[in-house]
Amino acid sequence: MAVDKYSAADIQIVEFDDHVRTHPQMYFQVGRNGPDFATRVLGNVLGHALHPAARLAAAHTLQIDAEITGDFAFAVHEDRADALDEQGNPELGYFGSLLRSERWGSAAAGAVSSRVVVEVWRNGHAFRQELVGLRPLSEPRKIDPPAGRGTRIAFELDASTWSTATRSHWTSQSWTCTVGTATNP
Repeated sequence: MAVDKYSAADIQIVEFDDHVRTHPQMYFQVGRNGPDFATRVLGNVLGHALHPAARLAAAHTLQIDAEITGDFAFAVHEDRADALDEQGNPELGYFGSLLRSERWGSAAAGAVSSRVVVEVWRNGHAFRQELVGLRPLSEPRKIDPPAGRGTRIAFELDASTWSTATRSHWTSQSWTCTVGTATNP
């Protein structure tokens, strides 16, 4: 019986966004040709927003808003501002973006998006950054901060990479937008 050997030469290192695009089923539980691919991407972002790691969200009731803004486009707003430190300075993550590894669900959605806009605010400081996929177009720039603290991430999913069945499934859905709330123990 022949035994396959596995060595360091068999290991291929790829960037996170490349891995998401080539193996979306590992992140969204469906392949890119699945008719509910876009819905699964949104569900993944909401799932991670509603159930963050305990070290990211102090015990409180999380406030999450999701809005379908157009064909293959949605935005998620929540009351955590984890990409800013207590002094309001950006703490950068993937490729110098405001999406850090703690938000890997949003980062995975960014990897299958043609455009992502991240806004984060805390303690009178706010920043905005635009991305193509997961890659920043520029450094985060200061914006006028809204009251309180929070993060808003808007996604325009890259529909050109999906099957016709996926595109027609998403656009034929009847969407109702509601405020999601979960208690983080």
